[in-house]
This record gives sequence, C-alpha cells and structure tokens, in this order.
Amino acid sequence: MYEYFLESCIESLDEAVISQQNGAHQLELCSRLDLDGLTPSIDLLRQILKHVDIPVKVMIRPHHNGFEYSENDSILIRHQINTFKTHNINGIVFGALKDKRLDLELISEVAKWASPLDVTIHKAIDLCEYPLEEITKLKNFPNIKYILSSGQKAEAIKGIDMLTKMKKACGHKLQLIVAGKVTQENLQYLHKKIGAEYYHGRKVVENKKVD
Repeated sequence: MYEYFLESCIESLDEAVISQQNGAHQLELCSRLDLDGLTPSIDLLRQILKHVDIPVKVMIRPHHNGFEYSENDSILIRHQINTFKTHNINGIVFGALKDKRLDLELISEVAKWASPLDVTIHKAIDLCEYPLEEITKLKNFPNIKYILSSGQKAEAIKGIDMLTKMKKACGHKLQLIVAGKVTQENLQYLHKKIGAEYYHGRKVVENKKVD
C-alpha cells in the first residue's frame, strides 16, 4: 500500500506515458490546461487507454466561461459523460457553481449520469464562500468520492490551513486531493502538514522521459 497516491494532470498521450513511467498512480485527462482544463477528445482518451494501464479520470467541462452552466450546457455535459462512460475510465471530474455555492442540483444529476463511476468535485469548490459547508452537503451523494482543492489559494503551499480543515471535514466519506502547484520538491512538506492520501499536479512526478 502506498503512503499516498500521486495523480498526474495530463493533456497528451506523451504526458500520459511519461507520467506512468515516472510513478504516477493515476491520471486526470483534460484539454486546454491553459484555461484550467476542459473536456478532452474521445480520440485522445482511446489512445491513452491503449498505452497506459493505470486508472484514468476524465474532466467534464464544456466551456471555459467559469463554472456556471445553462440548461443547454447540461445537455452537452450529459452527452459527454455518456460518451466517456463507454470506455474503461475510472471516474469523472466535475464542478458547478451557482451564487458562490456548489450547484448541487446539477451536481446531483451529474452524479446520477456518471454512476457507477466515481465523481471528483474539482477546484470550483475553492470559489465557494463556505467550502467546509459544501463538503458536508457532498456527503449525501454515494458516488461522489473525492474533492480536489488548493485550499482557496493559487498554490497548495499557501492553502495549508484551509486544506487541513477540508481534510477533517471530509471525514471517512470523502477523500481530499491536494492540488495547486504540487511538485516533487514540496510534496513531502505538504504531506507532513496536511496528511492527505492524494496529491495532484502537472509536476507531481518527473515529467521527463525515462531513458
């Protein structure tokens, strides 16, 4: 059993293969990480699944205009989930907001559409006014298993206090995934301070090819 799990955030086949070679335990696949991540292409997912054997989660985010979604957006979200569910993925990553709170109505629908896959609520929760209250509400959804956060800061290293509170709020029902400029260099320090079981980032493992 690992001391903690390393989740590598990737947007290409090369990154997926290199992350696996360098010790990532699982992958989160997105596109356009320069826009904080959008839904990737199904063709890219197919290629990655042919070349890696560690679990792959997929980001579902149909546009980059924040995290509030219209009824038409929700139709597209459902279609994207249904498309990815036909492949051997390990879960989906999603988040939605309404008035500085999680949009629990849409999140509830997404959890149903994604079932039996696990759902990770992403850093949209960091934009909520009261994230600890939101965590409590998320415990009502059986297949929402993970919360990804940088503690309401741009970097996890600056959000340690909130991340520690969030980990406590998660209890045994949810798992906190620590994100936000998590690197090999600061990983041990973050783990000592927070004690989470999951750490996520672009540089959470070495991102150079193994010779």
